[in-house]
Amino acid sequence: TALPKDKEKEYKEKYNSFKSKVKEIKQNISTAKKEMDERLGGSALGSSSLTTEMIDMTQLDSQELIDHGDNLQDKSRKALERIQRRLEETKEVANTVQVEIQKNYEKLTKIDEDLDEIDSTLARVGRHLKAIAKAVYTDRCMMCCLFIIIVLVVVIIVVFSFVDYGDEDQSD
Repeated sequence: TALPKDKEKEYKEKYNSFKSKVKEIKQNISTAKKEMDERLGGSALGSSSLTTEMIDMTQLDSQELIDHGDNLQDKSRKALERIQRRLEETKEVANTVQVEIQKNYEKLTKIDEDLDEIDSTLARVGRHLKAIAKAVYTDRCMMCCLFIIIVLVVVIIVVFSFVDYGDEDQSD
């Protein structure tokens, strides 16, 4: 069975809203992956700030290089943690959206089942009404026949009560 136009429009709007949220989440995940690849894959080594740091590192002694390496590792670790937090937040939003979509799907399924049940109930009621109408019509016909029979019996009784039989006068 089809939904009413206003309900259909409402559910389509919700569907489009959820669809755009899912698209946004996918974009966030893609961006987070790209950032992680850039940070861990070394593709950022071509940037001017890192190139300047590389030139300055040639002039540093070994302890300074170790400290600088530790600093870079800390920055990378923090960036990775930020990316992982974003990824977890994105997963939570995606799960929330998925739960909402599932709830709405279940509601639509329930509404569809209810509409089917109402439709079958209306059909059953229509059949019962037709049967009742036939019974009432039959009862009226029976009542009319009974009335005609009673009227005929009364007429016969009245006719016989007023009819004068010739035999009764002769015996007087």
